[in-house]
Amino acid sequence: MKKALFSIVTHLVLFGVFDAVWWGWLANAFFMETMGHLVVIENGALQIKALSGLFVYLVMSSSLEFFVLADPRTTSLKKAFGHGALF
Repeated sequence: MKKALFSIVTHLVLFGVFDAVWWGWLANAFFMETMGHLVVIENGALQIKALSGLFVYLVMSSSLEFFVLADPRTTSLKKAFGHGALF
């Protein structure tokens, strides 16, 4: 359990860092040119919905740990169907 929690927290941090670099520096001009009409800009700055982003990162990190990094062997058909339904 500790290993999984450490993995999820690590992924949360990495997703945040990579997204900050990607959206803040590498793809910023492209994003604003193609999808700028969909964002909220106040006082010349892009307004970021931090709580929504944190929720998405948490779902992605947990899913990565549960579906990709966890032991894929299942001991029962019921468990396999449960994992498939969650996915």
